[in-house]
Amino acid sequence: MFLFIKKHLKVNNTLLTILFTAFVIVGCQSTSSPMLSDGPLQASTAYDPELSVATGEMKDALLLKKSAALIQENNPAAAKTTLSELNPELSPNLTSQKQLVDIELAIAQGQFAQAKSLIESIQKTSLLPYDQYRLARAKVKSFNQQANVDALRAYIALAQVAPSEQMQAIVDESWRVTANISQTDLKNIIITSDEFIIQGWLELRNIYETYRDNSQNTALMETAIENWRIRHPHNPATVNFPSQFLTPGQMPAGFEGGISSTNQVNSDAKVALLLPLSGSKQVTAFAEAIQDGFDYANSASGTGNTSMAVSAGMSVIDELTGAAPSPQITTGSTQYINYNVYDTNQKDINAILIEAEQAGITTVVGPLLKPDVEKLEQYTGPIKILALNAPEVLSSNPNICYFALSPEDEAKDAANHMYNQGKRSALLLVPYGNLGDRIANAFNSQWQQLTGTTAVVRTLHETNDLKIMGGSRDPLDISGPVQQANIDAIYVVAEPEKLLLVKPMISSATGGKPNIGIFASSRSNKNSLGPDYRMEMQGVQFSEIPLLANINSPSYQSAMDSMNNDYSLIRLRAMGADANRLSQQFDTLSTAPEFTMQGDTGLITIGANCEIQRKLNWIEYNEGLIVNVTPN
Repeated sequence: MFLFIKKHLKVNNTLLTILFTAFVIVGCQSTSSPMLSDGPLQASTAYDPELSVATGEMKDALLLKKSAALIQENNPAAAKTTLSELNPELSPNLTSQKQLVDIELAIAQGQFAQAKSLIESIQKTSLLPYDQYRLARAKVKSFNQQANVDALRAYIALAQVAPSEQMQAIVDESWRVTANISQTDLKNIIITSDEFIIQGWLELRNIYETYRDNSQNTALMETAIENWRIRHPHNPATVNFPSQFLTPGQMPAGFEGGISSTNQVNSDAKVALLLPLSGSKQVTAFAEAIQDGFDYANSASGTGNTSMAVSAGMSVIDELTGAAPSPQITTGSTQYINYNVYDTNQKDINAILIEAEQAGITTVVGPLLKPDVEKLEQYTGPIKILALNAPEVLSSNPNICYFALSPEDEAKDAANHMYNQGKRSALLLVPYGNLGDRIANAFNSQWQQLTGTTAVVRTLHETNDLKIMGGSRDPLDISGPVQQANIDAIYVVAEPEKLLLVKPMISSATGGKPNIGIFASSRSNKNSLGPDYRMEMQGVQFSEIPLLANINSPSYQSAMDSMNNDYSLIRLRAMGADANRLSQQFDTLSTAPEFTMQGDTGLITIGANCEIQRKLNWIEYNEGLIVNVTPN
């Protein structure tokens, strides 16, 4: 519009400026504040023509832009003078802009502590996108080249809003900070559940410290970095790798511009982790949780022989009852494992095993998915395999062991526990469909061995259906079996919301007989359950892995942070940690039937065909508290 006016009309610059200003004011009437357009700052003098005619909020907005430009031009004194022309009362949007300029001015004057204080109080939601970038950049500058985890957090935030052309410089600075964090600070770092980027940077530092004195072994270093890239796909360094990871002369060839996405072979690694790291989000989340646990066991063991003690510490029960901490339980000696990673969704499992053989791998942890595990029956090679699932029929291959967190295993453990509690006649309430059939078959297989009888099985309706049926006398259809078979134990496999509906139905149908025990699977245990739920569950016993029953152990705290308090993922993470420990004792697993290990997933023993078996913790709701069930 204005190009047309200037080209076709003879107007002087003053008139043009007036027309432009009027247009801006009219165009901004629909907003709460007449903000200038978002984007990079202009030269400070570029704002003068508009300032000469602007009034009110428009003038304040222009003064703020000019002040910011003056700071950018390293002229904080002039910026301070310009700020003094502002109206004393600003609109909320302009107040945020004023706070941002104050932050930038404090940094320009070397007042970093004041800048940090101002950053904490600024109203960030009122800032436009480019101003969000200015704020993130200011926060980085406020650390004044310091190397600590908060400075690293600032660089991570800046990477999320900065222009792409700045990413390499941001990655290089992020790496400088990471590599120079003091050992004292490293020991005291607390990382929250959503800070996976920080975890990645710290793991990259571990790689750096491992290879900085052995930089000539570039193949080993390249593989370590490639495995790191697979584990941390969202870290900005996966695309823009630090240009001075060691020094420019020692940088591994091919890493200056990024990292290859293909699997690479570490000639010194003897262990490989086989997981579905691509594909559906749910499956990859499961795989990543297992790998996170595997890495946690690595980090806990350090770089040499370490006694891997899982401290029971103060359990859930201890916290609620005030009991003394439980004694420490030792799991044995483990070492740091340098391992390769293979994505089982990218290549057939048998092809991966052949590739692993050629790479000198001697032990494999995985695969996870049952179809891949079933293919292991065809494998006759020398690699020792700790599968993370189990087929319907276990192989007798002495080089294969099976480690699964299955509902069938939990049902067998429930049968053992109920029998040890003196129960002899059981009723099962299981989900409808294949899952319920599998659970019932597994329970009855064990129950028949123990008692010579089978349990009565009933299937549970969906939660909404149970709510509708709640008014009937016996919606679960269990009163008959309870009377005829003298039922003294009921095992329920249900989520907490469903169990909350089922328990009063059981009491109604059984007449509240005190000798009938109610037992539940870990499916009924979630992080969000409160005191009201515990009161409703009076007398119910449920099974859980030791890690989730010992809430003050280092393993528990780390798992809660890494898995965002998701118990289902925490159980898989515990599996990954135990898989790390078991893989280092594979020869013992297959040759010593008396093998026992206290793991995060349970008290581990070895069954037929090297099937890993777990004894779980059992916990009881008692008057709003949670108490350990003493084994009989």
